[in-house]
Amino acid sequence: WIFAITYAKTAPHEYCLREDLKRGDVTFSDMLFFAQCLWEYGYQQYFHSYLQRYLDVDTYKYWTMEPDAQTTSLMNRAPLTEEGIAELLRKNGFES
Repeated sequence: WIFAITYAKTAPHEYCLREDLKRGDVTFSDMLFFAQCLWEYGYQQYFHSYLQRYLDVDTYKYWTMEPDAQTTSLMNRAPLTEEGIAELLRKNGFES
């Protein structure tokens, strides 16, 4: 997971890209499966004026930017709690 520096102050989160999956333990099949679960079992919620689809797993909220699971090339995640967000920011050198 890569910390999204651009959004550190406004929407702290991490992301992973399909093109980077070959470097780690996660395959595109894994990402596609997770995206399909997100679209099937997730919920809709607005982020500002954008209606997004989210899935909460353990202590994180996950979402993609694509309109369906098949085109997923980016997966985002953010801690569900304020404490988790503060820790994410501290871990990446930002004050909460």
